[in-house]
Amino acid sequence: MLTQNQILNHTYQILQPIGSGGTSSVHLAYHLRLQKYVVIKKLQGSFSDDFLFRTEVDILKNLHHPNLPQVYDFFQDHNEIYTVIDFVDGYDLDSYIKAGTRFSEEQLKHYLRQIAEVLDYLHTQEIPVIHSDIKPGNIILNNGGRAILIDFNTSIGENQGNLLGLTLPYASPEQIQLARYAVCGQQAPFALDGRSDLFSLGATFYELISGICPTPGQPPVPLHTMGLTGYSRDFLVLIDRLIEYDRDKRPKSAKKLMAAIDRLDSRYRKHFALRCASVLVSAAFIAGGLYCCIRGVRRENTELYRTYYQQVTQQVDQGNLDKALELCDKILDSEKLQAYLQDSPMELARFYHEMGDIYYYRENHRTACQYYRYAVHLCDTGAQDTRNLYLRDAAIAAAQDNDLDTAAALLQQAQSGQAGTDDLALIAVVIEARKGNIRQCEETVRQLLEREADREVCLRAVLALASATKELDRRIEWLLIAQQYDYGRTATRGLAVAYGEKAQQANSAVEQKAALREAAALYETICSSVYASSTDLINYSVILRMSGKTSDALQILKTADGYDPGNYRILANMCFIYYEMRDEGNASAHCEAAIKAWRAYDGADKLSETSEEIQNLLEIGKRFGIGGA
Repeated sequence: MLTQNQILNHTYQILQPIGSGGTSSVHLAYHLRLQKYVVIKKLQGSFSDDFLFRTEVDILKNLHHPNLPQVYDFFQDHNEIYTVIDFVDGYDLDSYIKAGTRFSEEQLKHYLRQIAEVLDYLHTQEIPVIHSDIKPGNIILNNGGRAILIDFNTSIGENQGNLLGLTLPYASPEQIQLARYAVCGQQAPFALDGRSDLFSLGATFYELISGICPTPGQPPVPLHTMGLTGYSRDFLVLIDRLIEYDRDKRPKSAKKLMAAIDRLDSRYRKHFALRCASVLVSAAFIAGGLYCCIRGVRRENTELYRTYYQQVTQQVDQGNLDKALELCDKILDSEKLQAYLQDSPMELARFYHEMGDIYYYRENHRTACQYYRYAVHLCDTGAQDTRNLYLRDAAIAAAQDNDLDTAAALLQQAQSGQAGTDDLALIAVVIEARKGNIRQCEETVRQLLEREADREVCLRAVLALASATKELDRRIEWLLIAQQYDYGRTATRGLAVAYGEKAQQANSAVEQKAALREAAALYETICSSVYASSTDLINYSVILRMSGKTSDALQILKTADGYDPGNYRILANMCFIYYEMRDEGNASAHCEAAIKAWRAYDGADKLSETSEEIQNLLEIGKRFGIGGA
């Protein structure tokens, strides 16, 4: 461990720590001979191949570019390896993001081009240097306003695939894939190239523009669809190209990126000239009816959007979340509807909030939080109440995703925005519930119920508490309270699941029979309404099987298979029933279909091979000699 005033290599006096990461610890130091400040990084781990390491050292020391800090030295001291680089006086982009700084398009294009120049320099070395860890914390704006790329000694050479510097939110998909190969001890069938750095650069600028950190493994919502003000569509589309998951769709090189930025500036100048010229003839155009034409197009787009949006909300109300998402995709793919939303930021915010609700109901809380935060970002200062509502939902989704740091930060934003007392209490309940602070949650929930807070707030607070309550009977008590506030079937569904668990844990036949009776009655209510899902029908069939009503259970599954064909869980449970009935023909056919459908399914809710349901399915498959089972 380095200490203050310690002298390293007879040359560098340690002054103070200035940071640390997964691959290094960083200290500010003073170069005694050159009499200037430098940065010393102690690299973690060991380097077994000294020849390869020295080769990398020589390459990095010979790099010279105005947007790179100079590398002065690498040395080894007591089996520790250190690198010495210029001290850059300024602040990194991460600091600006945390401070809420909003850069103009001209500023961002200026910084983007400077980093593109650096990447072109690095990527075109005789042995290409792939940075592999571009992120806001590794780009510093110095006191002269120049963007400096730091920490570039993490990966050298296209074919070496060194992953020391990988930072997930900004890592390219191919970097993440390489990491998976490395973890499995396998040789990757491809290598990183400069397009990986371009993705990370795009992810960095995506966050600078939107204020939202990308989610690893999920393609972000395109910037040009977000209704952002102050940025040209062409510029946003360029950033979207950088973060294409298919690297063949990104610019082919940093030089190509530089050319694209230059074309943007050229296009902007032409556009400005045309706008100036159009001022001279605008009156004639308006007189000629162009204005009326534009108004007519806008009215048509508005009516079309409202029709689609109404269909989305209807599908959500009926519990058809997949259909609702299909309609959302149609809206996002329509140029007419995009044009309408681009001109209506608050309407776009409402649309993103609705998408957040869809993902929240699907229990994909991470994606829900992302859409809620898009909605927050689009709200203007004149819509504080709406913004606070979106903040509340984003905080709750983050907490449900166990991202408690983000949830706490969003809660703080809601507090500073003077959100309502009940909304703040709801956020606090969900956060504390995820932490397991049940007693504190119960006290806050009782206060909400006693002061007769908003129905939705009460419902969500009680449900959050119930989900965190491990004692089954106590959870049932809270769910019974939640039912009083629930227009839909969320609390009823929770109760049905709880009684199903109680039946499985029952100590006597009488207790089990009573729990099964309660669960069956609740599932019958759910499945007779528009809110029934495939999972509800599957669970209902399980309860009926446990109650000895095998034929009824099979009929429920046939109904489910009718409107959700190919669902591997429906097929698997039909297989189980046929197997119990000793109908080997149907059991074998449904077993084979279920295994095939399960292997082909790639949804986030896919059951793992170690789950009891899949284990039972595969065991039956083995008995029937089904291939691959």
